[in-house]
Amino acid sequence: MRRALALMVFVAAVGVLAYSAFSEAATRYYAVDEWAALPDGEKAQFVRLQGEIQPGSIQWNPALPELRFVLYRGSAAVPVVYRDVKPDVFQEDMEAVVAGRWDGGVFVATDLSVKCPSKYEAAPGK
Repeated sequence: MRRALALMVFVAAVGVLAYSAFSEAATRYYAVDEWAALPDGEKAQFVRLQGEIQPGSIQWNPALPELRFVLYRGSAAVPVVYRDVKPDVFQEDMEAVVAGRWDGGVFVATDLSVKCPSKYEAAPGK
């Protein structure tokens, strides 16, 4: 009886972990301009957005902590708020990916990652 119960708990735990991993992988991924072109009704879902950090848009309040900035691509721009620690390498004109939801005129990000410029790139002309 105890073994059967332990087996059921184990199977349930594996199921929850598998579902969590699948739902994370199934998150829709958009470039900022693609997402901005969607009808408002489709923007309510949890998505990942990729774009560049607009120069002059970064506002960092370490006391909260709260990071506000604008992601852009082409002529499309999306204001973003991220309420967590700012990544050390975060700066203007850097490629970033945020995950979250659209909420009343701002994209509320729960995850933020930036593409670091590679220090291993070949020097120009080599």
